[in-house]
Amino acid sequence: MTHVYAGVAATVGMEHKGTLGGIFRQTDGGEWKKLTNGIPDDAEVHAITVSPTDNNTVFVGSTKGIYRSTNGGDSFQKLAVDGG
Repeated sequence: MTHVYAGVAATVGMEHKGTLGGIFRQTDGGEWKKLTNGIPDDAEVHAITVSPTDNNTVFVGSTKGIYRSTNGGDSFQKLAVDGG
């Protein structure tokens, strides 16, 4: 099974209605699906990385924090980040 991930962030100065942001996943060339379990709808995603040793572990950097999935993006948990 092959997953492709894409993050969405608003463009500076761009006006939009509703929410714009999030992470999407495509599996084996199928339809794109927005992954919403654990990441806020209005989180603008700026970085995505998949672990080189476990393709089910996905990290997402967004305007709402850093999130980790250990199940290929089915759900995400916000990571506590030490601001010091």
